[in-house]
Amino acid sequence: MARRHASGAGATVNLGAAVGKVARWLKARPPVVQQLLTCLTCSLSRPAPTSPSGSATKLRVASKSGDASQSPKAGRLWAAQWGLDPHLTDSVVEQALEAVFACVTTLITVRFLQLLDVEGIPEEPSVHAQLLVAFAVQDVPERYPQAKELWGFYQWLGLTDALSVNVNADPSQLTAHLTAFVQEVDRILEPKPAWNVTPQDIFRPIREALFPKWIRLAKGEFYTPFVLADYILEKLGYPAQMNSRLLDPSCGSGVFLVAAAWRRAEHFRRQLAEGIAIHREYSSNPAVHGNASAQAVLRDKLLHTILGGGILGLEIQPAAVLAARASLAVIATAFCRRWMPHVPISLFDLTRHGPPVLRKDFLSLWSSLGSGACETSESSFPTTSTDVLDGKPFDIIVGNPPWVIWDRLDENARREMSAVFRELGLFDLSPQMARHGGGKRDCGAAFISAACRVLEQHGRLGMVVPVSLFHSQASGRSFRLLFSKSQGCLRIREVVDLRAVSVFPGTIQRTGILFAEKGIEPRFPVPFIVCRGRKGHRGQLRDGMWPSIQAERTVLLAQPADRTDAGAPWIIMRPSLWEIWEQICGRSEYQAYLGANTGGANGIFWLDVLGWEGNRLVVQNRPEFGRTPVPRVTATLEPDLVFPLVRWKDLAPVAAPVLGVLLVQNPATRSPWPEDYLREFFPATFGYLAQFQDVLDRRAARKKLQSRGPWYAQYNVGPYTMASWKVVWRRMDATLKAVVLGEESLAGLPAKPVIPQETCCFVPVESSEEGHYLAGVLNSPLVEAIIQAFGLSGSRSFGSPSLLHYLRIPRFRPTDPVHMQLAEFYGQAACREDTADSDFLAEWTELAAAVFGTDSERAKREILQHGTSPR
Repeated sequence: MARRHASGAGATVNLGAAVGKVARWLKARPPVVQQLLTCLTCSLSRPAPTSPSGSATKLRVASKSGDASQSPKAGRLWAAQWGLDPHLTDSVVEQALEAVFACVTTLITVRFLQLLDVEGIPEEPSVHAQLLVAFAVQDVPERYPQAKELWGFYQWLGLTDALSVNVNADPSQLTAHLTAFVQEVDRILEPKPAWNVTPQDIFRPIREALFPKWIRLAKGEFYTPFVLADYILEKLGYPAQMNSRLLDPSCGSGVFLVAAAWRRAEHFRRQLAEGIAIHREYSSNPAVHGNASAQAVLRDKLLHTILGGGILGLEIQPAAVLAARASLAVIATAFCRRWMPHVPISLFDLTRHGPPVLRKDFLSLWSSLGSGACETSESSFPTTSTDVLDGKPFDIIVGNPPWVIWDRLDENARREMSAVFRELGLFDLSPQMARHGGGKRDCGAAFISAACRVLEQHGRLGMVVPVSLFHSQASGRSFRLLFSKSQGCLRIREVVDLRAVSVFPGTIQRTGILFAEKGIEPRFPVPFIVCRGRKGHRGQLRDGMWPSIQAERTVLLAQPADRTDAGAPWIIMRPSLWEIWEQICGRSEYQAYLGANTGGANGIFWLDVLGWEGNRLVVQNRPEFGRTPVPRVTATLEPDLVFPLVRWKDLAPVAAPVLGVLLVQNPATRSPWPEDYLREFFPATFGYLAQFQDVLDRRAARKKLQSRGPWYAQYNVGPYTMASWKVVWRRMDATLKAVVLGEESLAGLPAKPVIPQETCCFVPVESSEEGHYLAGVLNSPLVEAIIQAFGLSGSRSFGSPSLLHYLRIPRFRPTDPVHMQLAEFYGQAACREDTADSDFLAEWTELAAAVFGTDSERAKREILQHGTSPR
């Protein structure tokens, strides 16, 4: 490789631009890359160590047939795009591309260091190719005495793990291909007199060029934008001091570490200029710039500032570890060269510091089952939990931990995570719920809890989190419990909701940022900042957008909706609505339920009722509504077990069932009718179901919830399901719209109770008057504002049955004039088209406020001034 003096005259080129140039070359899939990949895939003999979570082997996601990563067609197309045999397994193609990523990242890093006049880097491409092959085949360093320092640097980067492809055949062919590859990369990067580096996720374009989006999403690779990482560090006041210690426990490719290194280096420069602290003896000396020994000391101090342990990341994926270490080496060297252009820098100056990113699973440090599960081959570097965590606690902990729902984990991962949750004091699931994933807890809470164990008293934490964790009934509970007094002293300082931008394209999660401090007793409510962004500055988060996003922000207040339960979903609203909420909150005298659940077999149990044949119904199933393909069948059934069905899409002010549903549950016992009973009293029904026995028996819900019961079991059916009158609403919607439903007739059947499907919730009531009263309360502008305050619109938990746990709705009393007045009012209002009239809204709000006993005049002012939005 030809050398270029970094301090020479001429234009400088941004390293990011050079990386982008290589990424575009890779996207073109040139022959030299295809030939190298072919050589690698022919030699691979073992799968690469991968982690679906992107950060921890413990969070192994159970595969689903609908995942893109499991699609044979997508995998074949991926292989063919690189000129590979389409019959290769995805793991082999992935491992080969991981090796190419490791090679490219290493070559760019070494090339940049060489242009900065770092000593100890051979110029010949063949030397680099030979060393890459040596790491690939796990050779020994003694065979390469001419590149001793470079071998040490490659090991420091993590090539021992990232490039361990275990070639079985003679490596000479691989050497030839790698030599050609190195020469081509070198050609693309030439000729540049000097490079500079700017704060960014340096090697992300290379990753995106090699791995398609569907693979990255399946692997859990979500790149935190640099601007977001830097904002979090700025809000945390990092670095307050040069000896501040920072940890990212799931650092990925190291974007938080890069941002921290940049800030740390700039802090070093300011101290140097101002003659502060450790630099005073040098900055006060006018001859320091001509004093080689003094500059060497400054060089060592600056390298130690970035690489000496003050910034630490943990990551399990070898490729991410390599990218993070390379980024920090690049930044440390670039800053040294910028301020000390003539001081010698060698590879040894970098590698004598232990690597700032360790290949470790953070959660394994807390799991009694995970001891030693993440060993690394870098025996000369600290690898034990004692080395990493038993020293001085960290002042700052940041990151974007993996957020994986419990029931998306495979069985082994659930067992291991159960131990982690127990050790961290977060486990409150029954053994059955833990085994089957019924709790739907988000495992990211374990990362934050474990991180707090190594956080200094009055240390600060800044984490990227899904906003749904503050709203969801089940998945966010363990997370919210972290901020209860029983869990210790961790106070939330602020939450930022980035609803204006898409931080992670390809996901539907709304992104938030949590800022907290250890050592202070939790206190609520907390500030909840909603960043809406100026018009025209929304969409995907990009550099330069942050000022406009911050410009349009609303400060709200947030706290658990149930003040006696720290794990309850949060209610988030403007301060002026808070006093009204205090008078409304409490547990309702009503209980809500989920609709009937077929366990994924809607295509069998949902029926078109075509008419009568004697005393039996003629029906036809609707396969298009099921999860598993089944044939369309016309059959005759006994009418007793067929009821009118109301689906999510059927709900309207006047709902009209168009389908029937076959219910084979005994509502009194909440269990399926026994087989003998069905055979004797409903033989036609049993015969119809027997055609689908294999499909019904293989349902995931049956294995999870009732594996020992009859193969045709259904769920969420009880005495409440048979109530003649119900108030029904959609569980997932932008707003809650409750509908009053009575008994309905279907195809000439006698009127029967309407059965809501599982995506609906309902409350059984005694009469139409009671139904109109309850719907009048739930649909009122006042209650809509409250529901919007503790629900995430459109999410699974928005209209869940638990919402009645936080609304103190009294049971209907026919003798109460306010109750009767509201029931009559809503009976007329349900069919009204103009619901935006201010007098109409004021009257409705006044009646609802009177039901709760709150200040009706204040409630009317809030609704008329702000509408039903709580924010």
